[in-house]
Amino acid sequence: MAPLRPLAFLGPILLVGVPLAAQPGVGPDSVTVVAGSSYAAAGLKRTLLGAGYRDLWTTPIRVPVLDLDRFAGGLTPIEQGGGLQSKVLRFRGDDGRTYMFRSVDKDPARALPDDELRNTPIERFVRDQTSAMFPAAALVVSALMHAVGILHAPPLLVFLPDHPRLGPFRAAFGNLLGTIEERPEEAQDGTDGFAGASNVVSTPRLFQRLDKDPKEQVDARALLKIRLLDLIVGDWDRNPDNWRWARLPNSLSGRLQIWTPIPRDRDYAFSHFDGAVMTVGRAVFPRAVRFARHIGPIDAMTINSVAIDRRLLVGLAWATWDSVVTELRRALTDDVLRGAVTRLPEPYQRLRGAWLVERLRARRDDLPRAARAFYRRLAGEVDWRGSDAAELVDIARGDRELAVRMRSVDDGDTIPRWERRFLVDETREVRLYLLGGDDDTEIAGGSRRSPLVRVVGDGGNDRYRDRSRVPGAALRTIFYDTEGRNEFEPGPNTRVDRRPYEPPTRTGALDLTGDAARDWGSSRGVVPWIDYARDAGPVVGGWRIWRRYGFRQHPWAWEQRLGTAVGLRSGRMALGYKGVFRRSNARDVLWFDAGYTGLAYTRFYGFGNDAPDRPRSAVLVRDERLELRALLGVERRGRTWGTGPLLRWTRPATAAGAVLPAADPYRGAPLWRWGWTGNLTFDRRDRGAHPRRGWWLRMTATAFPRHADLDAPYATVDGEVRLYAPLGRGALAGRVGGAIASGRIPAVDAPWIGGSGTLRGFPTARYRGDATVYASVEARPRLGRAVLLTRGDWGLVLGTDVGRVFVDGRSPGCWHRAVGGGLWFASEVFQHVLAASLTAFRGKETRLYLRFGLPF
Repeated sequence: MAPLRPLAFLGPILLVGVPLAAQPGVGPDSVTVVAGSSYAAAGLKRTLLGAGYRDLWTTPIRVPVLDLDRFAGGLTPIEQGGGLQSKVLRFRGDDGRTYMFRSVDKDPARALPDDELRNTPIERFVRDQTSAMFPAAALVVSALMHAVGILHAPPLLVFLPDHPRLGPFRAAFGNLLGTIEERPEEAQDGTDGFAGASNVVSTPRLFQRLDKDPKEQVDARALLKIRLLDLIVGDWDRNPDNWRWARLPNSLSGRLQIWTPIPRDRDYAFSHFDGAVMTVGRAVFPRAVRFARHIGPIDAMTINSVAIDRRLLVGLAWATWDSVVTELRRALTDDVLRGAVTRLPEPYQRLRGAWLVERLRARRDDLPRAARAFYRRLAGEVDWRGSDAAELVDIARGDRELAVRMRSVDDGDTIPRWERRFLVDETREVRLYLLGGDDDTEIAGGSRRSPLVRVVGDGGNDRYRDRSRVPGAALRTIFYDTEGRNEFEPGPNTRVDRRPYEPPTRTGALDLTGDAARDWGSSRGVVPWIDYARDAGPVVGGWRIWRRYGFRQHPWAWEQRLGTAVGLRSGRMALGYKGVFRRSNARDVLWFDAGYTGLAYTRFYGFGNDAPDRPRSAVLVRDERLELRALLGVERRGRTWGTGPLLRWTRPATAAGAVLPAADPYRGAPLWRWGWTGNLTFDRRDRGAHPRRGWWLRMTATAFPRHADLDAPYATVDGEVRLYAPLGRGALAGRVGGAIASGRIPAVDAPWIGGSGTLRGFPTARYRGDATVYASVEARPRLGRAVLLTRGDWGLVLGTDVGRVFVDGRSPGCWHRAVGGGLWFASEVFQHVLAASLTAFRGKETRLYLRFGLPF
């Protein structure tokens, strides 16, 4: 069937209604209040945390007092509700309807864990960011929705007094500024339903009904109008809980039963995160957007509504989107925008009225571009769901489009579900999820290029036929089914996949970026960093990250990183590339690494366990190198291995009289070499950042044959194993590692010990040989709880390191030892463990080590 058109009968329901302000019980009594005096800030705090709307939060306004005895005939509180931020109180009116009081001031810190972030700087920061939200934004958005014909419950800004009728809710809600609106519900107890609705459901319940009965469908065009208005007002928090769905009078289109969306909860409309901290923080929390003149970024604006958008808007072609854009731009005239802003309290209008109208006007004019970007975001990889009834799917490939039609057979009736033509320039992949019933899919036609079609069966005895042809394409159709007695008629571009698939489990860990379990689209970001090294000095740089998500490819289909760094002291640079590529429903992985650095320094005191101390100028080596590596391997839970070719170039730079040129078999000359490398990692720790039990093992082997600049082959093998055991609420940790080399090895590649990764209290690479061994043991007792940025455990580090090197099997001298200690801190936040440590170790010298995470 064609995309659903707006239902004519909705017009009078959407555009006619009695504002709550006209009801008795909201005036004439009024009070002067301040929405949030705690958000006042100036100077450095304002620069770091943002100006947001602090001027509005701290400005007195006059609002009507809600008369609990007269409003709706009298209000009786029945339960406290709301999400993790708003304080919401549900009332039952004597008129038989339900009303929702929602506080204007929010507490996003309520979404934080009860313990680790409570009463910490992080909690205070999160709570302060409420200042980036526009108090009373719901009033303006309501006026805009009314102007464009969107069904909703109009809110009223009121002061909820400390009244005996609040009963047990009096302490939490008395003397609170908020909005009150009707809660959309169906008819009951002789009371008409909201807007005459015969039924009103939540989003999860709606999805269940859509899966079960093919006659249940959604007015997608009405939903699209709301979602495009969301872009104009900057409301990115349109998660499934912020919707109700109504079956209105005469909501039948033929045999179909149509559900109309009702948006609610406009807390984040006009949100404006403009502080220095959030400007940097957008790398990990992209939804912290500014309310700028231009809409975007679209990823951040729409990530919270993915479940709704990708399921309910996919049946709409661009022509429908374009018509809705035109409708909104015509309806939202400058006069309408100015009129909507006059719904704000007068002091708010003086402070921000003209600014808000200007921003809304600019974003309205930017809607065609933003809508096109939103449309393309949904059109790239399309998910279509069937129902528990039997489905008939007809797909026709053409040179410019892919036509898809889905019909359901229910009690002998054929019911149209979806019909759309996908343009090959817009859509890369179409996925059809067929649920219960005996489904029948047929693909026909031919084209020079065409989107990949995936048909996923689930139960029933299904039939799949692919009679299409796409010359030159190896694979354009994949049928997935592991249940039932199925019939397959594959074509030349078809694959049948009977492999079982286990979706990734949701761990409950905080998902700030919206990437968890994502299987469509792409994302990008930037991770800046700063470092300091004793020899290189201060270094600044960052990674530019691109990710593509794919069908049954978790956590992503591929990730590519391009990094750069510069030394502020020397002006030298480093460049890096990392790529990870995965196949669908497979554990094999392809890794690519490439890097050049002119910033790395090492030391070379000579070979041997008794190499003497020398002046810094004699041992310092600038280790300029270029390396390219490609590995093919397998990534399983707790186990990773890979192997592949390696290309390496090195050019050690030393001062006159340095030790390296005389001891190096190649006299410190630049060297090209290629070879083969492989690695293996096992991780059986309970957690990575602060383990208390388990073990971890790593082994790497590399071999270079004789060629080009090498006059003899050489190879290296190195490895390390770590063991952990509980020590009260702390841990006992140990590690043993080493390396061995054979052949004519260049000095810069020779195994070594010294530095934080092997032998603390000694310079990096203090001792070199053709074999090394080292060991460490640490006691990490927990001493108590402390607050840094978060709350967590803290304790002591008490440890010792030993190590030595060998040359031709000889190791003169003694074991090199270091002892030391320090402090550790660990906090578990949203199932992520954050840890840091500060230690000092005394070996040949005393060295201080500050790092994120424990020493090992």
